[in-house]
Amino acid sequence: CDDNMETDGDTTNDSVQFDLESLNEEVLDGQDPLSYIVSYYESQSDADAGINPLPLLYENIVNPQVIYVRVDNDTMVDDGTGTMVDSSICYDTAEITLRVNPLPEFDLEDSYLLCINTNGSEVVSAPIIDTGLDETQYAFEWSLDGLSLSGETGSSLEPTQAGTYEVIVTNVTTTCNNSDTTIVEESEPP
Repeated sequence: CDDNMETDGDTTNDSVQFDLESLNEEVLDGQDPLSYIVSYYESQSDADAGINPLPLLYENIVNPQVIYVRVDNDTMVDDGTGTMVDSSICYDTAEITLRVNPLPEFDLEDSYLLCINTNGSEVVSAPIIDTGLDETQYAFEWSLDGLSLSGETGSSLEPTQAGTYEVIVTNVTTTCNNSDTTIVEESEPP
C-alpha cells in the first residue's frame, strides 16, 4: 500500500519499500528454509547467473514491477576429502510482481457542529460525517473517543454526541487502509 498519498493519477510512479524476505515462506511453499537459499533479482539473466541480488528491503522503480526470485539448493555435501561444500548447482527461478496500491483517499472536515436543545437532552440537528466513498468498494470502521461504534459500517455517520470521531477505511480488494479523525462539538440554540 502506498504510504505517500499521490493524487497525480499516475500509478506507474508510485513506490514503496518492500520487505522481500517476507515472501520467502510463500516462495518455498512448505519446503525447509534451512535447505534453500532464496534471493531476488531485477532481471532473469541476473537470477540465472546469481549476480547482483536485490537488497531485502527494496523500493520498486516502476509500478507494477516484475522481479525474479531464485531458490538454490543449499545442501552441504562431502567433496570426497572430508570437507563439506555447498552443492548449490541446482536452482529454480520464478517471476514475482511487486504492485503498489493506492490508499483510500478521502478527507473529513476538521470539525462538525451538533445542535442540541436548550437543556441538552435532545438532538435538534445532527451533521452528517461523510467519507464520500463507495460502500461496495470499501469497508468502514467508526469509533468515538477511541471506542469502536459497533454496527456503524457505512460510508457516513450521523453523530448523536460530541467527541472525537475516527473512521478507518479499507479497500476490500487490496486491503489497503487509511484513516481520518474529526471533532464533533455540541451547541445550544441561541
